[in-house]
Amino acid sequence: MTPIYNAVSKILTPAKVKNAKAKVIEPYFGQLNKKYCQQMQNWSGFGITSNKNKQPNTDFLNANKHTFPDREGCYKQIESIIGAERNEKLKHYLLLWQNLPQEKKIPLSEEEYLFHFGAETGFKNTLEGNGLLVTIEGVKRAYDCFDIRFRQHAHVRWTIKYDPQNKEKVLAINKDGTLRFLLEEKHLLAAAASHANYAFYLGANHNNIEEVKKMDSTRVPGVKVFMGASTGNMLVDRQEALERIFKESPVLIATHCEDEEIIRNNLFNAQSEIFPWQHPEIRSREACLKSTEKAILLAQKYQSRLHILHLTTKEEVELLASIRKSSPNITGEACVHHLFFTDHDYQEYGNLIKCNPAIKSIQDREALREAVKKGVIEVVGTDHAPHTLEEKQRPYLSAPSGIPMIQHSLPLMFGLALEGIFTPEQVISCMCHAPALNFGVFERGFIRKGYYADLVLIDTESPTRSNTLLYKCGWSPISQTSIPVTISHTFVNGKLAYSAEKGVVGQRYAQPLTFIHKKHNTVE
Repeated sequence: MTPIYNAVSKILTPAKVKNAKAKVIEPYFGQLNKKYCQQMQNWSGFGITSNKNKQPNTDFLNANKHTFPDREGCYKQIESIIGAERNEKLKHYLLLWQNLPQEKKIPLSEEEYLFHFGAETGFKNTLEGNGLLVTIEGVKRAYDCFDIRFRQHAHVRWTIKYDPQNKEKVLAINKDGTLRFLLEEKHLLAAAASHANYAFYLGANHNNIEEVKKMDSTRVPGVKVFMGASTGNMLVDRQEALERIFKESPVLIATHCEDEEIIRNNLFNAQSEIFPWQHPEIRSREACLKSTEKAILLAQKYQSRLHILHLTTKEEVELLASIRKSSPNITGEACVHHLFFTDHDYQEYGNLIKCNPAIKSIQDREALREAVKKGVIEVVGTDHAPHTLEEKQRPYLSAPSGIPMIQHSLPLMFGLALEGIFTPEQVISCMCHAPALNFGVFERGFIRKGYYADLVLIDTESPTRSNTLLYKCGWSPISQTSIPVTISHTFVNGKLAYSAEKGVVGQRYAQPLTFIHKKHNTVE
């Protein structure tokens, strides 16, 4: 970001550093003072300094000191000021964005962003067996990429550019800039840290269709397309980019379906302060349905293998049911939290159950459950997102979307089976057999001779204890929920990886998953 800081500092630095053009910052903070600070009971007044003769009125302090916030309370006041100001600026920005002609909206790819604005490590790196081992800010990190051409350049000494705020991806550039590869950290990170078998989607964007076409399809379950922006910056909403992805992707296309324009309009029309219970109004059913309809039309046009992730509405379920026979190449998925919570739960949990797409009504939840029972929705997933509790306790607009769910997903589903909502066979199908078939996972998902022994033993007579959270984020909205079953043992590739008695074992037996992609979903 140095070029931006250099440009801005010529105009906006404070007068303290003797900048003659400093009269932009001071008036702005002055209006913040008048607009917000002076309205708070603990505002100190004008001209207060450390001088004993320039102190607040002692009688007033003594009369009101018990109502004043402490240091943390003052921090929260400042955060509320920033949140309110950001909300106003956001509305103004959205209005300007909506009025901007389409031809002036110039996209900046992740590669271009890192090339122009990324920080350099100061070192050169060469390819090793584990990819590139890069030291960033004193920490050694391993990066690799899906592009098989990358390993054809083992002799190149790469310059690495990165975003200090997000080190999941870096850009490797050769000496004269003729070669550039966008590298990801998480594959090798998973190999070193994961207790479960692993694989990752290749994220699509407006400009990486060539990378999608050249990837090693045996390493990925599919191409992930965010047709509505979620947590992150992977939105794909330009029609020409979507057309190419659906036409040319050699593997399954997994879509997050929410219409961005509807969401922006809902946000713009909302009141100045937005509360968590309004989340399904912002990320509305209309936004979900319009985007899902678009994805289905594209898949039908190009006969793409489409898998629609985390369906949330009755209308989407009805649409999927209506085309299943004529379009067997199109499948759908529900998440455990959408099968469990409803919009009534926002009052209790607030941002803790804020997720995209939003948890919606009881009627929607019942439609999703019925679709799972009838096989209209074949796969149930978690969309696991372990944000910290501190992040989730921020004001609505700055709190990230996502819920830590993976530990409780299977116990919750078997708990619903014991209630008679599903059968045990349906739970096993939608969480074991169907995912393996749907994504073409090689020799997994079934107990068969020659298959990998990935097994979970469930104790139906012992409840899940609330004090056994294994999430590194340390919380879950499910933690106080009574779940009548618990996981007894977990085996990964035939090795014991977890037991209720001893917890997670120290040794890791996880392996990268392998995929064999088919044009249509095959039910065995």
